[in-house]
Amino acid sequence: MGGGKLSIPGGPSEIARYPSALPGLRFYVTVLDADLSYIRWTPTNKKPHKARIAIDEIREIRLGKNTELLRQSDEAFTDLQEECLFSIIYGDNYETLDLIAKSGDDANIWVTGLMALTSNKYDCKPSSSQFATLRERWIESVFDEFDVTKSNRLDEETTFKAIVHINSRISHHRLRNKIKEVTIGAEDCERGKVSKAEFVDLYKEIGTRPEIYFLMVRYANKDYLSCQDLRLFLETEQGMVGVTTDNCETIIEQYEPCFEAKENNLMTVDGFTSFLFSPECGIFDPNHRVVTMDMKQPFSHYFISSSRKTYLVEDQLGPASFDGFSSALKRNCRLVEFDLWDPNEKGGEREPSVQNGQYANSKIPISSALKTIREFAFERSRYPLLLKISVHCSTDWQKVAAKLIVTHLGTKLYVPTNDPTDWDDEANVPTPWDFQNRILIIGKKLVDKDKELGEVSEEDDSVASTSKKRAKNPTLSLTLFTCSGFYSIWLMSYISDYRRAETMPFALLRLPKQVADREGKQRI
Repeated sequence: MGGGKLSIPGGPSEIARYPSALPGLRFYVTVLDADLSYIRWTPTNKKPHKARIAIDEIREIRLGKNTELLRQSDEAFTDLQEECLFSIIYGDNYETLDLIAKSGDDANIWVTGLMALTSNKYDCKPSSSQFATLRERWIESVFDEFDVTKSNRLDEETTFKAIVHINSRISHHRLRNKIKEVTIGAEDCERGKVSKAEFVDLYKEIGTRPEIYFLMVRYANKDYLSCQDLRLFLETEQGMVGVTTDNCETIIEQYEPCFEAKENNLMTVDGFTSFLFSPECGIFDPNHRVVTMDMKQPFSHYFISSSRKTYLVEDQLGPASFDGFSSALKRNCRLVEFDLWDPNEKGGEREPSVQNGQYANSKIPISSALKTIREFAFERSRYPLLLKISVHCSTDWQKVAAKLIVTHLGTKLYVPTNDPTDWDDEANVPTPWDFQNRILIIGKKLVDKDKELGEVSEEDDSVASTSKKRAKNPTLSLTLFTCSGFYSIWLMSYISDYRRAETMPFALLRLPKQVADREGKQRI
């Protein structure tokens, strides 16, 4: 397959034309004419005039598997990424040309350019306007602001602070990795330093949401929105009526970070992104920003916003970071989870680690996790936070973990022994209202003291049932909090037999016996 080139917005991209039947993919050189009038591909016969589509004939451009042929291909080509697929609907008979790009970025380049070309307002000539490099000048001014030594170089940490200063939505972990990529290939004398040009390119790469940029291009056909463009977007895309130029100028003044753009009543993609992510564009009902439901129902009457392996960022195989906890809690999660393992004493670690598996390279000390949880636990909601801990520590380190939990969570930690309410009484049903501003540690129900050490048992009405098994080595080491029939934590040592993993202490909430009606279920 050869390399096709798209002139607007530019850059090489390889795409494949999807066949009309499904025996397999056929690859073609797909290019855009120099005069931007036709899309052409390698013909399969001697009729090259049929291997093209006039730009004027394009009726619609669709992203993903949104045509009949592509939807039928799910089983035939399971390895195809949907973000690489797009389709062109053309002609009076609305025929379909399905295309596969080499990457999602290449697909976005083609879609953006084709959308711009099919717009009635599109001008194929390069812009000579003074605003053509408006965004670049703004990014350069940010660089100059942080370049206090006037060396035309920023170190990695200053680069990080500068970008976060102008765009706090960017993933910190991804940003640091991108900065490393930029600086690692430099010469020895410049290693660890970012030049102005590199800073501009770095921010444009990591600070631009492609889907928002493409949306802007659909209405502006340039790298910024005028008041007229913004008004068209608000009326067409957002369905607003009665939008005036004054309304658009107010939006630009409020959300546009570039001073030069503000002065000229223009909005860059950065201001456009801030506007779209603002509460003003939110679909959430503002009346529900405060809890309007009855929170005095049993826990089983609610859906609980939960986060699995909260300490992992990016994905379930990503690195461990305390940012995972703050991010989840800021999104109002009411159940967070982490895995606790023995520290590497040879490496100088002095407390249990939060990590994804015994030999994980990325880990954080439990103290950092607990401090973050305490800080953000009730920033968004006063209703209880459920802390689910899967413990794989040895006996001695479980004792250390228990002490750290009590120390760092302090008065926010719910301790059953200090609660005068008898939750064993069926008349007393725990509700979110009863545990406001409290962190509840939840786990499997503890075995009775007179039962043989190392056995696992649960009552019939527990969330899950585990058959009694004898552990190969002593497991029950410390009862941290016990409240019969409600919350407890079970700290146990890591069991070497991997088949025993199913009986490890994943934290479970023991719900009341009564079952809530489906209609009564609500979300905390």
